[in-house]
Amino acid sequence: MTERRALSVYLPKLLLLVLVFIEAGCSTAGLGMARANFYLGCFDRAVVNLESISENDTDAVLLFMERGMIQHVKGDYAASAHDWEKAVEIVEYLDYYSLSRRSASIIINDQVISFRGAPYEIMLLHAFSAKNFWALEQWNDAAVEARNIISLFENENLADFPLDPYSRYVAAFCMEMAHDIDGALYEYRSVSNMLDDINIDTQTGSITADQDHPSTGNTTDIRLEQLWPSELVCFISIGQSPAENACACHANYRWGSAPYAEIYCDGKYAGRSYTFANTHELMKATNEKRAALLAAKDTIRILIKDAVANAVSEKNAITGEILRLILFSCEAPDSRRWETLPLYLQIARVPCPDNLQSYEVIFKRKDGQILARRKITRPLARRDNVIVSFCREL
Repeated sequence: MTERRALSVYLPKLLLLVLVFIEAGCSTAGLGMARANFYLGCFDRAVVNLESISENDTDAVLLFMERGMIQHVKGDYAASAHDWEKAVEIVEYLDYYSLSRRSASIIINDQVISFRGAPYEIMLLHAFSAKNFWALEQWNDAAVEARNIISLFENENLADFPLDPYSRYVAAFCMEMAHDIDGALYEYRSVSNMLDDINIDTQTGSITADQDHPSTGNTTDIRLEQLWPSELVCFISIGQSPAENACACHANYRWGSAPYAEIYCDGKYAGRSYTFANTHELMKATNEKRAALLAAKDTIRILIKDAVANAVSEKNAITGEILRLILFSCEAPDSRRWETLPLYLQIARVPCPDNLQSYEVIFKRKDGQILARRKITRPLARRDNVIVSFCREL
């Protein structure tokens, strides 16, 4: 009778812990399917997989990030902008959120904490949001995203985390398109200081490399600049970010280590793209920064779990062992990440005709092997003599 009475007292509490863990782990039941459909190119199905998102879900920020990217690649820029705006709102709200889940994370694991995203993910969230506003020709809204990015770069708490030059270039370009010339010049200088193998003209934002690919030539670029007075600025995304507990190698094998894209307007070569960031490298550098902090927290959590189980065992051995089993079976690292991000984040800034209606992108491996071709007709947003566009090859 004593054991039964003990079980009746403790089991409800144990079940509560399990339910908290299940809530953290199973609330994203449609996420895996959405990601799979996204990389199969079934964007409508992927959106349906994430049709219902609760703002109270511990993974709400992640879910809005993922659905926003699906809508972005699908071409529904207004819906994407809304999803990413919700993600940002929740991240800001979490600064004032209850500490109850953080306390629970000490007993269970970090997956019960609301996902906020790594610093580089939050920065890219603002960078990709700016691209939506470019497509919608909402230049002032894009400039707000630029200021958000700059604020993150200036945050002293993030000084030791990897911050990517791609997002900073996006911020500089936003300022240029908003006609904030002084702001753009300052940001282009900042981007230039972050890069070793790419040259940024701090006055114009034009992009060149120390050594161009053999198939490109400065003579061609100069001739087209004389022929075409307008400029196409294209933000190119290639491949997929690593999945949880996985490396980038398998999913991105066909791209090799240094893919790039060539831009053709009216059948003429206009220039190529250059890699500004690699999300796998950003992820690895972030994890290295977090490793020491997480190791200390994991040690504390294991000690607390053991102490709790021992305390219960002193009153009832069976209940104590059940609790120990439940607590340690829940032990797992928090490997959540924004998986629909591209692997390679690139930019091409090339001359183009004034009346540009479409352009062709040829994706190549480092050795020049052609891997894919795409004709891009949208977005083609015009601001003065600059045409802004972006595309992604999965």
